Amino acid sequence: MLLNWAYLQSRVCTLLKNNTNFLPIGLLRWKTTKKAMAKSKFEYVREFETDDRCLLNCWIVVRIDGKKFHTFSDKHKFSKPNDERALDLMSHAGLAVMKEFNSIVLGYGESDEYSFVFKRNTEVYNRRASKIISYVCSAFTANYVFHWSKYFPDQLMLYPPMFDARLVLYPTDTNLRDYLSWRQADTHINNLYNTCFWALINHGGLTNIQVSQSKRLGNFFSPSLGPFPT
Repeated sequence: MLLNWAYLQSRVCTLLKNNTNFLPIGLLRWKTTKKAMAKSKFEYVREFETDDRCLLNCWIVVRIDGKKFHTFSDKHKFSKPNDERALDLMSHAGLAVMKEFNSIVLGYGESDEYSFVFKRNTEVYNRRASKIISYVCSAFTANYVFHWSKYFPDQLMLYPPMFDARLVLYPTDTNLRDYLSWRQADTHINNLYNTCFWALINHGGLTNIQVSQSKRLGNFFSPSLGPFPT
């Protein structure tokens, strides 16, 4: 049965005109709901929300970090010490975040983490820390999962990865430079260690436990390298 909506609309208007006490149930519900949502006695709960706007004139840095990615990389058969597919996927997700937020001026990634630097005068999300953290983290994670098959066509994602995020404010250019230097130094140290670690396993015939128990990784290759710092 087809309904003539123009006829029904005309009938409703006639009823409203001739009977001021008549009001369609649907319209009554809509009016009541709209009024209740606009202002209600329950709105006081918003007072429990904290004002988490970031301090003005500070660089905003959001760092994404994978949760238990040692296990995730093992389960998904990442090449060791560095899997180019995994690194390219991280870069793809990082680039997607930077395209989403034009306030980001720099991104730096290593292993399972990524740092994003926002302009010190940005007004994105009114500088609310919770908004910035949640949006950046969700955007990164969504792109990582969405583009997985592009970089791992022969490896199904066995379970979804998870990332945490933190936001830190740096008041001076020197502070920001030192933060980036810290992450770059961490990249160098970890990459140097992991390269030697997995070379001993993949080419030296040692087990993970044997290499882990050794405090002199460099001496397996050349005495001139000296011991690794402990």
